[in-house]
Amino acid sequence: MNTIFRKLLTLTCLTTAGIIASTQNAQAFNFSLDPASDIANGEFKYDLELDAGESISDANPILADYLTLTNFSGAAVASSPYVLIGSSSTSANFEIGSGNTTSGAITLDDVVTITSSNFMVGTINYDLTYSGGTVNSTITGPVAVPFGTSTNSANLILSGIFGVNYLRGKRKAKNNVDFS
Repeated sequence: MNTIFRKLLTLTCLTTAGIIASTQNAQAFNFSLDPASDIANGEFKYDLELDAGESISDANPILADYLTLTNFSGAAVASSPYVLIGSSSTSANFEIGSGNTTSGAITLDDVVTITSSNFMVGTINYDLTYSGGTVNSTITGPVAVPFGTSTNSANLILSGIFGVNYLRGKRKAKNNVDFS
C-alpha cells in the first residue's frame, strides 16, 4: 500500500509541476521580426501586433508606453507611433510619440528598424511597457561579433601556431635517435 501511495503522490506532483511550467501569461501583443527584413544586408525591421481591447498610448506621462531594445549591434530608428528617445550602438529606448494612441486588433508595420554593417544574427532583448503591463523577452536581431581580429593579431596567432608546430617537430626529431 505504501508504494502505491508514493507512486500516486509522485505522479500528482509531476503533473502539477508540468502544468505550472507550461502555463504562460497571455500576451496581448506580438512584437516580431518582419519577414520582409533584408537581413542579408543588415536591415532588421520589427512589427507590433495588438489584440482587440489592448492599446498603446502617450496619455499617461507617469506610466508611458515604452520599448527598450538591448544587446544589439547597429543603429536603431523608429517610426510611428514610437519616437527614439535615446540610443547607443548596443541599446535604444523608444516611447510613444505625442498624440499617438493606437488600440484594437491592428498590426503596426516597421515600428523599429535596426541597421547594422558588422553583425551576426543572434538574440537581442526587448522590454515593452504598454496598457497590459510589462513584458521582457528576446527576439532575433543583429548582435556584435564576439571578438574581432585585425590583420596584425591574425598574423601573430598564425605565427604562434606554426612556431609551436616547428618546435614540436624538432623535439621529436631529437628524441628519435637511432642507436643501432
